[in-house]
Amino acid sequence: MVRRGLRTLTTVTTDGAPGLIKAVEAVFPKSLRIRCWYHRMQNFCSKVPEEIWPEIKAEIMAIRDAAGYEQGKQLAYEFIERYKDKFPSLVRAFKEDLDALLNHLRLPFRHRRYVRTTNLVERSFEEERRKTKVIPCFLTEKSALKLVFSVLSRVH
Repeated sequence: MVRRGLRTLTTVTTDGAPGLIKAVEAVFPKSLRIRCWYHRMQNFCSKVPEEIWPEIKAEIMAIRDAAGYEQGKQLAYEFIERYKDKFPSLVRAFKEDLDALLNHLRLPFRHRRYVRTTNLVERSFEEERRKTKVIPCFLTEKSALKLVFSVLSRVH
């Protein structure tokens, strides 16, 4: 895509796939990489007892929804300090890729909720897969692109 003219992206939101992270950092070193909050929350949830999760989740959401990057970083460090002995695996997971997890806070407020997760893209892929299962084959590339465009247009 870069060879075909894709310019440097402002932001790139990724899940935790190491190969994807390396590729993004190699191809778009000047882009702000954001870690998908949805995937991280699923991971965090598995690190604490179920009965404590609502309290922990509320604290993590306060970090995610901080007013700005510096405030989010400060709240994150307080969270790490508070739970490092009680839930070491949660804190290890939380500290992993923390800058990318907080990078959405560097953006204007109105953009943050749109870039902090990859779910919108993943849902559109899922919708395309669902639709292509009922269509035995596409006669032309153009007919396949029409379906993809219609799904993405509807999502947009």
